[in-house]
Amino acid sequence: MPDLTGPMFGGALLFALAALILFAFLRPDPRVLAIQQANQSVTTTMTPLTVTRSLPTILRVPLVRAGLISMVLGQVVMVLVMSVTSLHMSHHHHGLDSISLVIGAHTFGMFGLSMITGRIADRLGRPLTIIAGAFLLITGALIAPASLLTPWLALGLFLVGLGWNFCYIAGSSLLADAITPGERGAVQGGSDLLVNLGSALGSLSSGFILVGFGYLVLCIIGAVLSLAPLSAALWWGQSSRQVVTGAD
Repeated sequence: MPDLTGPMFGGALLFALAALILFAFLRPDPRVLAIQQANQSVTTTMTPLTVTRSLPTILRVPLVRAGLISMVLGQVVMVLVMSVTSLHMSHHHHGLDSISLVIGAHTFGMFGLSMITGRIADRLGRPLTIIAGAFLLITGALIAPASLLTPWLALGLFLVGLGWNFCYIAGSSLLADAITPGERGAVQGGSDLLVNLGSALGSLSSGFILVGFGYLVLCIIGAVLSLAPLSAALWWGQSSRQVVTGAD
């Protein structure tokens, strides 16, 4: 069998285990808990729970746009760099052990510090967290092509994963701040659709960019695209301060 067959079987087994855990222990449905909690304490920043706006109306809310830009563009940059890094390393004669170490560091950056990221987003605010995530994406995308040494590649991919983590968690928090429980399913479904389309676009284009222009240009493109969530967070943060100042 091919050398990479084992991880595929292992992944299928872990997905099956995750499905069993969700089926057995995810009780009650988090949607029910969210509606109950929201009915108990409605914040002044949210619209009444009985109001359900259309998706076009929701998309005109600045918080929603900033959150979507952060999530989608962060995903595009992360997938763009990550999806061909193993191929880039293989072309330069790295073994599967080194490649797995780099991708493992990237995956740890994506998910390993999520609880800490949530605390940072609550303490510093969503805009600053997105700004930090954008800078991490830029830094990681510029470090990754700087050297063929495994530690440098691992550091670059770790920072790209952590930057995605910051942008995704803070961006999704913005969405949650801006919508009601009755709107949450449609908005989160739409945001997931856009994020996954971004993943498809990043994955599809990365191979063509690598073949046509090389890994360095691909990473520079990723760094440039990271300016979008940075700009969105700066714009929304400035708009929020102006609203607060006007209210005062």
